[in-house]
Amino acid sequence: DEMSRPQHAGAARAFTLFLLAAAAPLLHASPPRRGSHGLLARSRAPLMLMPRTASESGGHPMMQRSASQRRPNQRPHEHYNLKSMSGEQQQRGLRCIDRSMSTRVHPLGYVAGCVLPTSLGLWKSEYGVSYGYGGAILLAALQVLPEATSGLAVAHSLALILYGLRLCSFLAYREIFIPKFRDFREKIEKKAEAKGGRLKRVPFILSCSVLYGCMAAPLLLTAQAGFASNLMATISIALMYVGLLTAATGDFVKTWVKNNKGPDHLVTSGPFGLLRHPNYTGETLLWTSNVATGLLGLLAGGLSWQRGGEFGASVLGLLGIGFVLAQAATGLEKKQMEKYGEDAAYQAWVKRTWAGFTLPPKKKET
Repeated sequence: DEMSRPQHAGAARAFTLFLLAAAAPLLHASPPRRGSHGLLARSRAPLMLMPRTASESGGHPMMQRSASQRRPNQRPHEHYNLKSMSGEQQQRGLRCIDRSMSTRVHPLGYVAGCVLPTSLGLWKSEYGVSYGYGGAILLAALQVLPEATSGLAVAHSLALILYGLRLCSFLAYREIFIPKFRDFREKIEKKAEAKGGRLKRVPFILSCSVLYGCMAAPLLLTAQAGFASNLMATISIALMYVGLLTAATGDFVKTWVKNNKGPDHLVTSGPFGLLRHPNYTGETLLWTSNVATGLLGLLAGGLSWQRGGEFGASVLGLLGIGFVLAQAATGLEKKQMEKYGEDAAYQAWVKRTWAGFTLPPKKKET
């Protein structure tokens, strides 16, 4: 049931180049200055904008406002009347607002958080796409969480923190208590060793690290910018938790049933009564909603090259994990058909359930 690697090496290398290009904006963010406090203190330039009224500034046409002077949960651009400014003042003000919207996560810390867990693949090849996957998402989200300036932004980061913790815990339990998965890990390791030394794994490990960084990039768009619609953000974040719960429940039910009824038993209870692969379908919902949440943050904070690049990286991350999940579901569909295809109960189950997103069948060579 493990997610398999892309079968076509050429396509995989091309997609890796796309991911590397998309990751460039993630390295552009400036780290916070030592001793800085508050949202606007993280800007690379002071925010000098005209207040809404002259009384707010004591009659002075320009003044610097701090985060403590704004209403709670008020975004910087809501406090100032840009229409009353000259063109040059507007441009300078909008540039400062955009900088205040950008999350000041240290780029090297973000990169390290994605690369270090994935580097477990140098020890055991399978770890790069299991513990490395969950660990990279966890560390990326933990770095963004302190930057969150609203309850919705906190909930967004917590969803990916919980995802990383849940995945790593489940993988550890499965490896410790189910011999089948230890054997599966060693089988993958022998295949990897047969292909050459451990250094040959580095390109794959780096490409996975970039993918994980892109998948967590929507957090950078929502931590400080707010949302274009709080209602839509609430819905999209709620769907992330629904996807997280669906995937977790699917893994739990499948593990419990197979431990009690045997590894060859077809699981059709719980979420499997509606979804044939709830773990993959749940993850697809989680990551799709994650990018939708990032889009709402992008619309609220304004568009710039950096923020546009972060959203582009988010979309590429979704396409990458979407392909992997669809490929995994397609492979499992094929295995189940070969194993249970003649069983009437299996045929009835297939008719009343959804497989989720799968890849189109390959054309048979004539």
